[in-house]
Amino acid sequence: MGGAVTVEVPAGTYALSHGTLNVGTQSGADITVQGSGAVIDGGGTTQIMTLDPSLAGGVAVTVDGIGFENGAANDPALGGGGAIIGGSGGLAADDSLTVHDSTFDNNVANTGTPNTTVIGGAIFFGGGSLSISDSSFTANSANGSSGGAVAFVAAAGGPQNLTVSGSTFSGNTTGAATTDAAALGGGALYVTGRGASPAATVTASTFTDNVSKGSAVGGRGGAIRVDVGSASVTASTFTGNQVAGSNAEGAAVSVESSASLQAHDDRITGNSGSAAVTSAAGSGSITDNWWGCNGGPGAAGCDTQSGFSTASPSLQLRVTANPSVVAAPATTSVLTADLLSDSGATAIPAASLGAFEGLPVTWAVTSGGGSVSPSSSNLASGAAGTTFTVPASGSAQITATFDNAHVPVTVGQAKPPEFTSAASTSVASGGTLAFPVTVSGTPTPTVSISGAPSWVSLSGGSLVGSVPSGATGPYTFTLSAANGVSPDASQPFTLTVTAVPVVTQNPSDVNTALAGTTVTFTAAATGYPTPTVQWQRSTDHGGTYTAISGANDTTLSLPVTLADDGTLVRAVFTNSTGSATTTAATLHVGAAPVFTSGDAATFTVGQPGSFAVAASGSPAPTISVGSGAPAWLTLNASDELVGTPPAGSGGVYLFTLTASNGFGTPATQPFTLTVNEAPVVTLQPANAAVNPGTAVTFTAGASGFPAPSVQWQVSTDGATFTDVSGATSDSYTLTPGLSDDGNEYRAIFTNAAGTATTSAATLAVGTAPTFTSANAATFTVGDGAQTFAVTVDGHPAPTLSVTGQPSWLSLSGSTLSGEPPAGSGGTYGFVLHATNSFGADVTQNFTLTVDESPAFSSPDTATATVGTAFALPVTTSGGYPVPTGLKVDGALPDGVTFTSGPSGSGLFSGTPAAGTGGVYPVTITTIGGDVDVAQNFTLTVDEAPAITSAAAVTFTRGVTQTVTITTAHAYPVPTLASSGTLPTGLTFVDNGDGTATLQGSTTDAAGTFDVTIRASNGVGADAVQSLDITVANAAAVPLPLLPPLTAGHLNGVPAHVTPLQVITVSGDGFAPFAPVTLGFYSTPQSLGTATADASGAFTASITIPAGTSGTHTIVAAGIDASGADAFLSAQTIVTPASSGSGSGTGSSSGATGNGVSGSTVADTGLPEDAVGTGILAAIVVLLGAAVLAARGVRRRASQK
Repeated sequence: MGGAVTVEVPAGTYALSHGTLNVGTQSGADITVQGSGAVIDGGGTTQIMTLDPSLAGGVAVTVDGIGFENGAANDPALGGGGAIIGGSGGLAADDSLTVHDSTFDNNVANTGTPNTTVIGGAIFFGGGSLSISDSSFTANSANGSSGGAVAFVAAAGGPQNLTVSGSTFSGNTTGAATTDAAALGGGALYVTGRGASPAATVTASTFTDNVSKGSAVGGRGGAIRVDVGSASVTASTFTGNQVAGSNAEGAAVSVESSASLQAHDDRITGNSGSAAVTSAAGSGSITDNWWGCNGGPGAAGCDTQSGFSTASPSLQLRVTANPSVVAAPATTSVLTADLLSDSGATAIPAASLGAFEGLPVTWAVTSGGGSVSPSSSNLASGAAGTTFTVPASGSAQITATFDNAHVPVTVGQAKPPEFTSAASTSVASGGTLAFPVTVSGTPTPTVSISGAPSWVSLSGGSLVGSVPSGATGPYTFTLSAANGVSPDASQPFTLTVTAVPVVTQNPSDVNTALAGTTVTFTAAATGYPTPTVQWQRSTDHGGTYTAISGANDTTLSLPVTLADDGTLVRAVFTNSTGSATTTAATLHVGAAPVFTSGDAATFTVGQPGSFAVAASGSPAPTISVGSGAPAWLTLNASDELVGTPPAGSGGVYLFTLTASNGFGTPATQPFTLTVNEAPVVTLQPANAAVNPGTAVTFTAGASGFPAPSVQWQVSTDGATFTDVSGATSDSYTLTPGLSDDGNEYRAIFTNAAGTATTSAATLAVGTAPTFTSANAATFTVGDGAQTFAVTVDGHPAPTLSVTGQPSWLSLSGSTLSGEPPAGSGGTYGFVLHATNSFGADVTQNFTLTVDESPAFSSPDTATATVGTAFALPVTTSGGYPVPTGLKVDGALPDGVTFTSGPSGSGLFSGTPAAGTGGVYPVTITTIGGDVDVAQNFTLTVDEAPAITSAAAVTFTRGVTQTVTITTAHAYPVPTLASSGTLPTGLTFVDNGDGTATLQGSTTDAAGTFDVTIRASNGVGADAVQSLDITVANAAAVPLPLLPPLTAGHLNGVPAHVTPLQVITVSGDGFAPFAPVTLGFYSTPQSLGTATADASGAFTASITIPAGTSGTHTIVAAGIDASGADAFLSAQTIVTPASSGSGSGTGSSSGATGNGVSGSTVADTGLPEDAVGTGILAAIVVLLGAAVLAARGVRRRASQK
């Protein structure tokens, strides 16, 4: 159908007998199919209606008042939608479908082998806008794919909107997947997109008992699944929907990670299989919804949600009673249940609660009696009510039930107040008052207090307060109760404050009582009445106490003896309310100390010594040692002076001993300690070395008590010693000869405590050293390790050492040795030393000359840049003697020179000329010096690239071509890259050798593409070229004068034809979208042109020229994908028709086909004169293979 038309379908049931109804074949068509009681039945085998079958785009279809039953989408190539398939698939301008007041029952997708890409049991719409209002979808199935009732796919184009309002979806199902592990979704409604994001809006609609099943993966969205885009679901109902399968999600609604959901004012309850609403990303908001109970999602009796950070606030059922307390003579209260505020106490407009309109709230009396009427009332504007009649007496509880919410309300009856608690209590002084005050009455009375002390108050229905310390006696005040029902209640109240005895002073310990004296103890206490006192004593450390006769005063005086030591004393205070006992005081009785041991002792150094100190007293006195005692002397736990005198401690020590026990005055005793010590050597004699005839002195020292005597001894063999006559002083002097060389001397110290012997000192007698070898030598670098012998005289044999020598030279014994390293050429001065302890050390200034060939110290490579000044010094090192100059062999780039300098140096300098980029190897050689040395040197010249290929190229549409991008004057080799959009099918490849290849075949429409070519090698600025790529349509290939000798086969040419007969020919092998010229031979005669499709194939209808006969050749000429001429041909025999019986019509010749010029094919749309007849057959058109192909394109495009 095409144009703006309306098709009226009379009431009745129509069974399809001629296949699918194809509606809107032309772009711009605006078609309304309207009925009243009309039902179209697909018989379980036929898809009922196809919109825009040729994908012309811009088709608008309205379906109003039509029933669709038993439609079946049974061909995977045609897509889903058992009842209706529509949409432009993003291949043309958007289509639109409006469904109003229509029914869809038992329609099925996938009646053949289930395929998860064939979606939408009743409707599949892809590419445009779909609006559904006041319609119902019942028992439709996607049979193993998504969208049990409706599948909506957003495709590239304009806004992709799905709108559902006032509609009912019941018992629809995805069916279970059979071969696909992907999760199926949307038992009723599936929303997704391919290259576009849909916007879905669902309002005032009901989803009941819809099911989404899965296979390896569970179902997604028992009622609705949204894959991408945004969805808004408001004022709608979701009950009894479910998902099945492992890891199923969204018993009611499932929102995937690329989609967001706004859901408000919805009723969501009784859905099963998973959380009712799930979101993979948690994007959107799901507040102010009813989840089946007052607790919100997840509470007992409520459906749950998953993925959103919160669903609060949620809708809540609130129940109120007016009045809440019924006062006689009234007997009723009006009860109201409403959803007009959410859990956050925000008011909900009644107009937003359409999903709840007419739903029942039940009422029941759950305690206390009475009755409600009616027991069930329906919600209207978000509220429902009933009337409660109170029982004969007392209060009652009534419960309102809606879904799984049970909300109680209490209604009471008025009664005057009456106190039911006692009129008095008592509390201890300093304690805490907490006395519950109880009172009956309805409404609940309010209690007040008057005349009470400031520390008494009413809190939470109790008298409370902290009784001040010291407060005692009775307090009277009045309690009053009122609830608005006469009379008020009044109760006089008495509060008695008592105080038991409290100790205010405990007796103190007596720690130093001397036997035979009298001690006193004092105690005190408060209390009401004033308490009496009784003193007690304990002689078993507090185990038992006995009363002290006559001790009834707060002060106790007690005579003591030594037997009373350790006695405990306490006082007990008593009055009529109780008693209090003090802590116990301890009595300590003793006698003063007296020393009973001697006042002197003698110890010996190095030997443990002890002396027992004794003193009398009770308790046993503590002995201490005063100042003057040596630090090594201690008093142990047994009161013994003990210690081992250390070396050097011999002498006399005077100090004082003290004895104390806390009783009386401490006793003191002066004490003398004498310490004897054996001699200890304090100075050892030192070794000596002298020349013959020179006097030498040995000295020694020792400590000891008393002072020791000394005797020197000599040994000539190092083993036996003999006394030296007369050598009895600390110092011993002698004049030795060479015969005394090696003698040893020692001293022996003696006193009454022992002896001590020094170590032996050795006497050396000899002559000083003298050098006898030369003071210079020569080594050569590269000759390996070299040596020089050093000789010297002296007795004993001198020791040699060296200072200031190079690190690689060492002295071992009397030999200088070392291997001069590279770079060490030159002269070295250092000092040789000889010593043997006689006379001054002898030194020799030594000169070592090291000969060495030079070495290059500058790098053997360098990099310069064309057009940039360049300078590189060349240096050598280590040469001895130093070279006099340098020379260079080899070619240098133009603009660069080498200059020889002094001391083995030189300089490369200059500015490399344009076009000299590359690598230049040369040889640098030293001049003069010990040996000429050469260095292989490489100079690299960098040069920025330049693009040398043409700035414009042309590609023929559909033909594979290759273009080479070239550069010049570049080093290193540049990389090539392109930016900007290349024609589809063309590629740009850097070949890595300074060139790049632009190649491929494009089917883009003819036009010009601007891209940028950039060549870069890190040197200077990149070379940039703006390259214009022109895509040109292939030129038509003219017919040759003679039929081509080599040609492919042209299909569709019969063996025999008649003049003016129309035949359909086809072929392939041409460049995509290339023009194909059709000709008729022997003499070439044009039959028209056709255009190859994207695969290079064409189909065309041609007319055999009039007046021809005999054998002829039909030729198709064009270019192939390589750009070469290509031909197809076939021969036929033309037999003239007998008069009046020709098989052709007309006299013109030409060709028609895809993109064909010449005669046109008749419009396949419905003729306008067939519109409005009221006959359903008027909209049945069979489109054949072309329609089937277009529908397959729609399905593939919308699902890409």
